[in-house]
Amino acid sequence: MFLVKAQKECDKIIKKAFGKGISQFNGRRAFMENMTLFLNGSSKFSDVLKSLYRMVFPPKYTRILSKEKDCVYFQDFIPNNDGDIRVIVIDGKFAYGMKRLNRENDFRASGSNNYVFESISKDILETAFRISKKLNLQSVAFDFVRSEAGLPVVIEMSYAFGTKGSSQCKGYWTTDLVWHEGEFEPQYWLMESLINELNNQT
Repeated sequence: MFLVKAQKECDKIIKKAFGKGISQFNGRRAFMENMTLFLNGSSKFSDVLKSLYRMVFPPKYTRILSKEKDCVYFQDFIPNNDGDIRVIVIDGKFAYGMKRLNRENDFRASGSNNYVFESISKDILETAFRISKKLNLQSVAFDFVRSEAGLPVVIEMSYAFGTKGSSQCKGYWTTDLVWHEGEFEPQYWLMESLINELNNQT
């Protein structure tokens, strides 16, 4: 994900997407991002070395992945957010998450490794639970920011998400928005959900 600042740049991306396609792995960009994170103190030097190696010797999976072709996706840029709110909902019943601060001199929070564990507002939790229930999602991570009007906006949702930050959460919310302090294992919730689903089919 990157910020497009001019129509000319936008046209170039569209032309490439509907032409030869866009690779899903950009080794140079990954290396530069890891270098920036390291200089900001948010990453290890070993991560820089790994990304340098991958730039020269791309991972095997990059030879399997097809290019993103014949489609392009743009989002409105919402300014004045110093981070996003990551909310993970499991089985439509449990939610946990944290705030992820933006990278230094960047609009992106993903990959910053800079987390703030604070109470998540009611409107964001309600929106996360409502969408998860409406779409009947077993496991999903939502990324929220605030619109210029102050409303919660989902900028990304994914079934495949990292746990580096969320594993440090000190509790979770249930659908009644009650906070439950203490350690928990979301993997058990997934297992329980799967077992219940299998039992209902028999």
